Amino acid sequence: YADCFERTLDGEHLAWYGSDSQIHVARSTPSGFLGDHRAFAGTEFALSNDGSQLAIRDGGGIHVIDVATGARRLLTSDATYSTIVDFSPDGRWLAVMTTGSFSASGMAALRVSDASVISLPTARSSYSYAQPGQVVARWVARP
Repeated sequence: YADCFERTLDGEHLAWYGSDSQIHVARSTPSGFLGDHRAFAGTEFALSNDGSQLAIRDGGGIHVIDVATGARRLLTSDATYSTIVDFSPDGRWLAVMTTGSFSASGMAALRVSDASVISLPTARSSYSYAQPGQVVARWVARP
């Protein structure tokens, strides 16, 4: 789980999967220490670019957590959405891998506000592994 680590673009917020099997989120301080530390139960996660939201998967589905308050909201319990990939740059969408019959897979985007779904054809979206165990979504709009 050492590769399960994310940092916001500005470097101010960090999220990681700890040895205690919890997902941790903290804010880095000017002195280099971590502040506003919180821990959440889950098996995989994505941190929004501004550090305000954390998407997690647990046995009950995919949840979105308001990092400041700890409020947790179920986004979907549909097992078709198999893996959390990443938030869109504006934090309004969550990219997920989908699993269909006969192990066919693709991508979908779940709107964070209302869990509406858009299927992302592979020609219009892609994903890649930046480091072992770390998935980075590429939000690509092609005609």
